Amino acid sequence: MSRSTRVVIKRFLVINAIIAAAWVARLEAQDSQDARAVAAESLMVEAMGGRKGWESARFFDFIWAVERPNGVRVERHHVWDRWTGRYKLEAPAGDHKMVAVFDAYKKEGDVWLDGHKLAGDSLARMLDRAHAIYINDTYWFIMPFKWRDPGVHLTYVATEQDSAGVPLDVVELTFESVGRTPRNKYHVYIDSRTHLIRWWDHWRDRDDPHPAFRARWEDWEQRGPIRVSLSRPIEESGSRIFFPRAVISTDIDEQAFAPPEH
Repeated sequence: MSRSTRVVIKRFLVINAIIAAAWVARLEAQDSQDARAVAAESLMVEAMGGRKGWESARFFDFIWAVERPNGVRVERHHVWDRWTGRYKLEAPAGDHKMVAVFDAYKKEGDVWLDGHKLAGDSLARMLDRAHAIYINDTYWFIMPFKWRDPGVHLTYVATEQDSAGVPLDVVELTFESVGRTPRNKYHVYIDSRTHLIRWWDHWRDRDDPHPAFRARWEDWEQRGPIRVSLSRPIEESGSRIFFPRAVISTDIDEQAFAPPEH
């Protein structure tokens, strides 16, 4: 083997060693970030009642409401047996009132529109709508307990400070083949003192250059075995999503699931 060949091979090995070291460093950094994200998530859940509190939180009776600057207000009433998937939803559907009593996990059940029970394609369409509302509104309500769901990826982004100098842990959530909007992305800002969410930035598509909006998480209160935020002002629009009713219990209220009377 000639000297020039040996030099080329040596350079090739050195370059590959440098590339390999860079990849190892990148993977180690990613692992470190993920570990910090998981640690931040664990402290957050503990501050909200812990795993035990969440596991015992079976019955949810809440109103998801949105209030806009022009005075328009929309309310949707949810009743949920989280253990079995039983669900009742009362919500506006255009100029009509929808009542859906269904299994949220199997996406099966009945829907009434202005008191009339639906069937066929109309039932299928409204069941799909009810299921979409269930996914959206429960996520707004109890999102912090959903970080360990299959297909959710956590990445520690940075440590930042608010205007008062309080450190905030910034964790990114992305999704893989999960939910109805898997391209969403969130940056969640967690107060390092209380370990509760201060706000989140929401991207409709993870590749968008800027978030669609920022929602603050305010009015934290204990409800049953867990703590929840009851008000989410949205900075860009002046709107507010909030929960004027928020009952969480370890016991079931069977009457709450009753279908509409005829």
